[in-house]
Amino acid sequence: MEENNKAEVAKMDQFDYEYWAKHFDVSVDEFKAAKDKVGDNLEEIAKYFKK
Repeated sequence: MEENNKAEVAKMDQFDYEYWAKHFDVSVDEFKAAKDKVGDNLEEIAKYFKK
């Protein structure tokens, strides 16, 4: 059962990346790079993409 939970979390994480990449009109890779650079704060990610 624990394996299923890990798979679900992985799916949710992937979905979130796709959702937020579309929200900011960037690729998933670009969003991940921005998140790695500025952290999990969506306001900071938004500022990063406005540059």
